[in-house]
Amino acid sequence: KIIGASLAVSFLSFLLWWPNNRLGETKPKAVVQKNTPRSIQGLVQEPKKIVSNEEAVKVTIKQLSQNGLPSLTDQQIQGYLTSNDRDATCLIVGSRLSKNPELLREAVARFGDNPVVQLEMALRGTTPEERQAALDSFKQHDPQNPLCDYLDSLNAFERGDFAKAAGGLIQSLDSGTLQDYSLVLASGTEAAYLSAGFSSTDAQLYALFDSA
Repeated sequence: KIIGASLAVSFLSFLLWWPNNRLGETKPKAVVQKNTPRSIQGLVQEPKKIVSNEEAVKVTIKQLSQNGLPSLTDQQIQGYLTSNDRDATCLIVGSRLSKNPELLREAVARFGDNPVVQLEMALRGTTPEERQAALDSFKQHDPQNPLCDYLDSLNAFERGDFAKAAGGLIQSLDSGTLQDYSLVLASGTEAAYLSAGFSSTDAQLYALFDSA
């Protein structure tokens, strides 16, 4: 009787310990959140596959290494801006290709809530005041981007505040996914050269060169 009672207690303990799903109950599945990129309105474009024309690619890369990006005329840039309704992307690209800061200032004035515009001004603004104001705005509109911490660290390093610079780099480890929007602007650069009459292969390589 003692042995039987002991076995019964052991069996009950085993049932209580054994996971519920082993007794026929279905264990709910955990919901997996996909790591999807943050949406940026008005700018994200589908990247295109580069043309695989080996000889044309070699020639274009050689020209780029020797001369850099080919210049576009003011007429070509204005045509590109007009055909794209002077949106945020084309104003940034037009500013880069023409080296005209007024186009970038126009982008900031019209699309001030766009993080891509503010990032461009933070990197390429002509005055420290413009760059700092743009960086502050960029941090507001894309706060989880580690680029905020990197740029803060760079500014601190240039001022000689090495402790703050190191702190910014450490802080970046807790931020989200780095996004520099280079594919967005590369797509705009490609469109600019296509509108100016360049071949598809050349336009795509110019876009990648400018992005790098």
